[in-house]
Amino acid sequence: MNEDHVCRAGKRCTARTRTEDGKGWTPAATINPNSLCEPCIHWVESETSALWADYLALHRIVGERPNTQHDGGKRPDPTSQIPLNVHVDALMRDIVDTVERAAEQIADILRIDNPEHPNPTALLAAGLAIVEPNITILSRVGEFDAQQWNDAGDKVEAVNTDGPTLCLKLAELHHRAQNQLGETRSRDRMPVPCPRCEHSTLGRWHGADNVDCMHCGSSWTESDYKRMTLILADDYQELAG
Repeated sequence: MNEDHVCRAGKRCTARTRTEDGKGWTPAATINPNSLCEPCIHWVESETSALWADYLALHRIVGERPNTQHDGGKRPDPTSQIPLNVHVDALMRDIVDTVERAAEQIADILRIDNPEHPNPTALLAAGLAIVEPNITILSRVGEFDAQQWNDAGDKVEAVNTDGPTLCLKLAELHHRAQNQLGETRSRDRMPVPCPRCEHSTLGRWHGADNVDCMHCGSSWTESDYKRMTLILADDYQELAG
């Protein structure tokens, strides 16, 4: 397979297949070079569509973030007396910034206005209205220069990125948001790995009917989950034998 046509999701590719020796995974092929495969594009579309609900849930924890678009992107004053969960606030900022950056790239291609609003929640809504229906376009955006907060969160730095990277970042943000929100809700972790992505992130929120995977988003009813565990147990016994 031409390396330019290997899904950029790599090990996270939802359509990956086992290597011949059974010890690794091979990402799916892509139609366009340096992009994502069709199943991964659908996966990113699903993850991105959940970001609005994620943001609102995070918003309920810390309240409205300060205006960012017209104050130079400055973080909240560290001397402020307003109580603030800094981890949640940083995640909310990352969601807004990433969606805005993705929307700007798509808007340039479609020749429409970039999303603008001094209120972060309104800016996110405007950005998602552009991004959600156009993940395929975003996945084909080539390299461009951008600015983002460094890991310490104390300054903005120049970075080189592209559309596939932004797509994967959107999916990652949903995963991070769900993990953050999980700290405020009780969740039972299941003992077997997810049969779809093989990550040990299966669980069930208290009060929920379905078992779901925090990594790939797959979901099963209680009865389907029980059947699945029995099948997996039989498979493990055969391998052990």
